[in-house]
Amino acid sequence: MKVHRYVLPLVLIASLLGSVLVAKATGYWSTSGRTKVALDASGVADPEGIKGWMTLADVSEIYGIPEAELWSRLNLPADLPADTALKDIEALVGGFEVSAVRDAVAAYRAELSGGAPEPQGTATAPEQPTQAPSETPASGSLSTEEIKGKNTLAEVASMYGIPVEQIIAEAGLPADVDVKAPLKDIAAKYGIEILNIREAVERILAGR
Repeated sequence: MKVHRYVLPLVLIASLLGSVLVAKATGYWSTSGRTKVALDASGVADPEGIKGWMTLADVSEIYGIPEAELWSRLNLPADLPADTALKDIEALVGGFEVSAVRDAVAAYRAELSGGAPEPQGTATAPEQPTQAPSETPASGSLSTEEIKGKNTLAEVASMYGIPVEQIIAEAGLPADVDVKAPLKDIAAKYGIEILNIREAVERILAGR
């Protein structure tokens, strides 16, 4: 059967539009075949979905923040390649964490929409001293966002009043993991993200 030359383009366009509608309906959008990016209620990529496997170029393209703006907000070296994965930057730039990228993108969007920007002092300026997490008393209201790459498993256990062995098991880490090593080093060694530790702690707290 001969297909009219105008029919095929219309079918392709309908298919593309359908994919977008399905993505918005389900709350996810596929990127580069690696994984799916979470969308917020308005159908825009949610900064909380930023992961360590993403590159700086990915963040700029997916979340609509200019590269120059991203470099500036994160205090990154001007010669850092845009195709550098976020998880690799932690080893190149002292004090850098993936959570800082989420904060920077969220603050940029808030400023564009006329909202109050989120404070970024500690996230983007690692040279400023911060209080040691081990000095923070354990509290049921303590947010897991307090868990940073510079913390150790022992410190996290102390912060939340959880046995360190329980955190290790819940996060799927080997029993002989160094509980005094920074989490960013553990994440790099075992191929996980700091987010995995936070989620493990949240699950333990929720089960109490």
